[in-house]
Amino acid sequence: MGLLSEEIEDETDLAILKFIDYAGPEYAWRLGINIGLDVEESRRRLEALLEKGLLEKVPGNMLEGYHRQKDWTKHMNHTYYRITREGRHYLRKLRRGLDDLSEG
Repeated sequence: MGLLSEEIEDETDLAILKFIDYAGPEYAWRLGINIGLDVEESRRRLEALLEKGLLEKVPGNMLEGYHRQKDWTKHMNHTYYRITREGRHYLRKLRRGLDDLSEG
């Protein structure tokens, strides 16, 4: 479960992680709308990030009152993805690395 395998996360993967970290759990179709991907590409990327341990699946019925939007409608039949602790640590490492580069 190495976070950086031969396939390093690209800008789109990072945008997905940052969006889910900020907005909370999301499902593939809705994530695609927010990030600008078609649903198949969104699913493929979510599954790849899931395999790396950066995301985890959450059933819709486990999300009562979780989302930040007031008008949010939860769909119990969708599979939602949320960032894992490892995913948050990964983003934090990237941010720190960028901060170190900008200071130098």
